[in-house]
Amino acid sequence: MNTTPIPGFPGSVAPGDVNNLDLVSQVTVSSVSLTVILPGGDVNKDGIVDEADVTLAETYLAGDGGESATNRQDTLIGLGYTPAEALEFLNLTDFDIDGDDTFDAADVAAIEALLVVPDVVIESSGFNGDSFEVQVSGLVSGTTYYLMRDSDLSDGANFTTEADSVEASSDTATLSDGTPPADQAFYQVTE
Repeated sequence: MNTTPIPGFPGSVAPGDVNNLDLVSQVTVSSVSLTVILPGGDVNKDGIVDEADVTLAETYLAGDGGESATNRQDTLIGLGYTPAEALEFLNLTDFDIDGDDTFDAADVAAIEALLVVPDVVIESSGFNGDSFEVQVSGLVSGTTYYLMRDSDLSDGANFTTEADSVEASSDTATLSDGTPPADQAFYQVTE
């Protein structure tokens, strides 16, 4: 620790004093340690809670071809382990999302509840021949989406006419209205 006052500090050290070892101390950093705080439910430790975490939890719960997590926990508890010790021994503590000292289907459901569902975004739209096409992104694979139409918003947005639907196989899709109204139409994409 330098106990000698540095002229101009705090504020600015005079340029001629920067290399004056009587006035300025030098610190060498030999290592830096970063701590990453992962969100709860991020069981694969990639920084986000997504479908991959649910899949991993389901695989571990089912046993991945071996004994299920429930059976392995029960075996250890039968040998005198506490439920928390059994989870720690099996390296499943991070999978106990609901904090009841067991890893079970309720924990997989808790991870699913944490999923951040992306917003469906209409990227573009326009006519392709007689059809009106809507390109959307932010879809979740395996989820069915509906292109809903309303032709009059004066009574509120009542998107009651289904124009098209698609089961998403990727995060983008094109939905088409093969019979758009001649005068005006408003569209919404819903699950």
